[in-house]
Amino acid sequence: MDRDAAAGGGLLDALHDLWCGAKQGLRALSWQDQDWTGWVSGDLVSWVMAFPTARQDRYLLNGRTFVSDEMYCVTPACTCLDARIIFLEVLGAPDTETGERWIEAGSFAIDVGDCRASDWQAERVSLAELRGMWSA
Repeated sequence: MDRDAAAGGGLLDALHDLWCGAKQGLRALSWQDQDWTGWVSGDLVSWVMAFPTARQDRYLLNGRTFVSDEMYCVTPACTCLDARIIFLEVLGAPDTETGERWIEAGSFAIDVGDCRASDWQAERVSLAELRGMWSA
C-alpha cells in the first residue's frame, strides 16, 4: 500500500504550511469557528471538525483512495481515553463543503492511553485491508 507520505510526514507538513501561507487571507480555522449546537455530551468529536485546516493524509489501496478521521471524547470531566479511527473512501463526486463525497469504509476503537485497537468494523474493505491502512 502506498501512502501520501512517501517522502515522510515532515515534508507533507511543510508543503501544507506553504500552501496555507500562499493563500491570501486564509486563517487557521479551529473548533471555535464551528457550530456546536448539535453536540451532545458523550458524542465523539471529529479531529477534522475541530481543526478543519489540518493536513489530512490519503491512503491508496488497490486503486481506491481513502482518508481517515479521528473521533475523540471531549466530554468535560470525563477521564476515558476512548477514540475511534474511521477510514472513508473518496468517491470523487462533488460535495458542497469538501469538494468530494466520502463513504465510510471501516473503523475501529482505540484506547489513546496504550494505542490498543479493538472493535474492528470493516464495511467497504476487508478486515485485512482495514488493518493494513492502520499500520501504514
